[in-house]
Amino acid sequence: MLVKDWMNKNVLSLSADDTVQHAIKLQKKNFASILLVYDNGKLVGVLAKSDLKKAVVPELIPMGKTEAFNMVADIKVKQVMSVHPLTVTPEHTMDEAAEIILKNQISGVPVADAGGNVLGIVSRSDLLEFLGVVTGGDKIGFQLNFSLLDKPMYISEIIDIIRDYDGRIWNMTCHYHGVKEGYRHVSLKIYNITSENMKKVVERVKEKTSKLYIIDYVQGKRGEA
Repeated sequence: MLVKDWMNKNVLSLSADDTVQHAIKLQKKNFASILLVYDNGKLVGVLAKSDLKKAVVPELIPMGKTEAFNMVADIKVKQVMSVHPLTVTPEHTMDEAAEIILKNQISGVPVADAGGNVLGIVSRSDLLEFLGVVTGGDKIGFQLNFSLLDKPMYISEIIDIIRDYDGRIWNMTCHYHGVKEGYRHVSLKIYNITSENMKKVVERVKEKTSKLYIIDYVQGKRGEA
């Protein structure tokens, strides 16, 4: 999944010499999480909500109050913006963009081409939208969560069991966090299967793993099987 397919192309920008007061108005009017800052046509920084909050001394004056708004009338954007902004290319994957955003604890990153031209932005909200789609958030069905030996044939056996009952797999994720060596944790989002057949799948999968957690989105139930 590439950034170019998920980025927000509605880029809002302002000058480094604009006031923070103007930036606050722009951010609130457009519900923007990030504003790009330019100086002589060059991207020189980004302005996030956190930068604006710091500018109005939130611990002393709540943001949004008249006093706070007047207080920042003469403060320039360049005084509070985050300089040397990180960027990603349209060909970066959303996984890579997520790693950059989370690792650097930022609200998002501009998307720029080889010439430095900004084409869009990937924000945390874009990442959440992406996560919801790829994990089948809009698909009613079931989710199986379990740990098993880290060998290809074990996954294949589970998939074959689901296929035996005409079930379809929307998404499969694997990770090694919190599992003992030689094992991996697997999560399967399953749909196009009846509740009765799902019970049969669960019984057979339980034979392959010592612990199975199931979420039934149809009946709104969840727990260990």
